[in-house]
Formats: sequence, structure tokens, C-alpha cells
Amino acid sequence: MKAAISPRRCRNPGPALILAAGVSLGSCATIPASVADLPRNPEGSVVLAAGVDYREIRRDLPRLLRIHVLRADLAAGNLAIRVPLGPDPDGPGPAEARLEDPLRLARASRALVLVNASSFGVLGYPEGERPPVYLRGMGVDIAGLAADSGRVASPSNPRYASFYVDGRGVPRIAGHGEVPERDVAVREAAAGFSPLVVRGEVAEERGGDIEPRTAVGLDGRGRLILVVAEGRRLGRSEGLTLGELAELMYELGCVDALNLDGGGSSVLVVRVLGWGYRVLAPPTDGAGPLRFRRPVPNALAVVAGE
Repeated sequence: MKAAISPRRCRNPGPALILAAGVSLGSCATIPASVADLPRNPEGSVVLAAGVDYREIRRDLPRLLRIHVLRADLAAGNLAIRVPLGPDPDGPGPAEARLEDPLRLARASRALVLVNASSFGVLGYPEGERPPVYLRGMGVDIAGLAADSGRVASPSNPRYASFYVDGRGVPRIAGHGEVPERDVAVREAAAGFSPLVVRGEVAEERGGDIEPRTAVGLDGRGRLILVVAEGRRLGRSEGLTLGELAELMYELGCVDALNLDGGGSSVLVVRVLGWGYRVLAPPTDGAGPLRFRRPVPNALAVVAGE
């Protein structure tokens, strides 16, 4: 693991831990109107499909927050994980994928739920520089490991940790410097930044910027946990720091968790029976009423198993 991270369980409660505890207790939970009439499990979460439940938590401490939490019991629901990629625009050329609307990725993969996944750089821009606007079809270099249906489109990079599904269909999280595709068959994969929880211990304690966040985790029963925290929306939801995100994933029961790409890329798409696809986390690119979803190179999806 990254040497700068010293895994330990947080012992001193702070605002983020209070926030996370509120999440675990289910306080202030609300559900968007489009899914309000769906069945609920004994915990009060909305059942989107067999084995998949959803809840939204609204908080006003330590700041205004809306956090979307999805849990998928892959065995109980006959579910599978996919990491759909935008098409490769140039074959053997330098682009590994092109940016695609996450709603299109959800429809194409027949996802039950979908969140954004890997960070990326747009070809033609130096590292660290961004285009004035992200457009569908832009060729990109995906940061770290990316695989879709057994095809590795982007190799591991020691700067990034990874979420992947091995040849037996088991989801796993690899740390910095690990190269899953070298050691095992990789069916699906997406790179993230730093691990948030490692073997049941909080691994990310930094404060840092308050931003929209997306994370993936695995709890003690092997269930998949997906979290999208809305941000950059004064009066609605301002976002989380990395430390707060780590504590949140820990309080949700994750024994391993990974910080995925966030900021303007953070998005959540769900398929609601009788309603079709809904984007539950509003976009942050643009300004005022003129906001639009950022296209992404890949996404992490839960689909019905075959």
C-alpha cells in the first residue's frame, strides 16, 4: 500500500464521524419522488431490484449534504458487476476510450445502477490541463486499470488503486503498486485514487477540499456498496472531504473501499421499474440553470446476472 497511508481505525469522533453515524442510523433519509412508491426492506431502504437497495441521506451538519447509498447483494440477487467503456475511437491509436454520456452507458449495459468510475486525461492536453468543456466523443487516456468484459483497455498504474472482478466473478480492491491483470484473470476493472478503508481500518484521514465524491466498497458480507455524495451546489449539497468519505464508508460497514473519480464526473443513474432510467445526482458542470452531465470514459454498473 501507499507508504504515506497509515491504516488505523479513527478513534476521535469529529464532524465527519457524526455525519457517518447519522448515515448508519438512517436518520433524515428521504427518497426522490420517482422511487417513493417502490417496496422497502426492513431497514427502510427502497428496493430497486432483487438484491439492490437504495437510500438518500440528507444532512445539514457539518454542512448541507445529500448522499446517495446503494447496496447490492451479488449472490442473493443473481447480480453481476460490469465496467462499461466508451468505444475506442482510434483502434491502435493513443486513445483508450472516448467520453460517453453515463446515461447512454447505463442503457447500453442494461444497468440496474451505475456510477462514474475512472479518472482520465483528454488527448491533446498536457497532463494536469483540462479542456474548457468535456464533450462526448473526445478521445481519452484512462488513468490506471480499466477492463470491460475481459478486455483490458488500460493497464495498471502504480499511482492508482483499482477495483476489479477476478476470473471467478469475485470483486476485489487492489492497492497502489498492485497489478491484478498480471496475476489473475480480470473480467472487469476501474481504477480509483487512494483506498479509503483497508481490511476494516480507515486508511484516509486527510481533510482536503470539499467536493462531490464517488466511492465503491465491499462490506463484511461481500456486498457491494456504492456512494455518491453531491457537491458544489450551495443550498443543496456542498460535498465531502476525503477523510469524511473514508469515515462514511467505514460506518457503512465497508471492510475495503476505494475513492473513485469525483468532482464534475460524479453521477448516479438508476433503473426504476415502470419509470425507466433516472439520474439521481444532478450535474455540476455549467452554471445556474445551464448545467449538463459530464461524459465519462467508463462506469461501474450492477446488472442482472445471466
